[in-house]
Amino acid sequence: MSDNDEKTATKPSAADGQKTRRCAACGAALRSQARYCAECGAPIEEPLSNKGGETNAKPAAKDKTTAATLALLLGGVGAHKLYLGYKTEGLIMLALTVYGAAVGYLCGFALINISVVGVALVEAVIYATATAAQFEETYIEGKRPWL
Repeated sequence: MSDNDEKTATKPSAADGQKTRRCAACGAALRSQARYCAECGAPIEEPLSNKGGETNAKPAAKDKTTAATLALLLGGVGAHKLYLGYKTEGLIMLALTVYGAAVGYLCGFALINISVVGVALVEAVIYATATAAQFEETYIEGKRPWL
């Protein structure tokens, strides 16, 4: 094999479904793992990518039906909050439920648990009745943690 044949054998082709990477400084074709351009020596800037290899991909969307179901069935322990990425709020609901259960067991009065479950039920209804666009805008993009 000659030098020229060797270079073309290592360069990905468009026919393989891969895009040929090019140097931003000189336009030369780059090897797939190159950190510097072989022609001009310029450092290669990699596009931001997630672990799946997709560049600039949006995070996985949360489903409003799943959030509503979690709020309805496990809302008292904050499962729907944790699902939506609201860790602090989910842990607050869990802590209030545990505290309320302890107080309720000792005193025979479970007002805290009733309140936490009431909030979760209201949120389940709000999630279920919102359109997908409203849910996305309010709870995913807008990061609104409570009601």
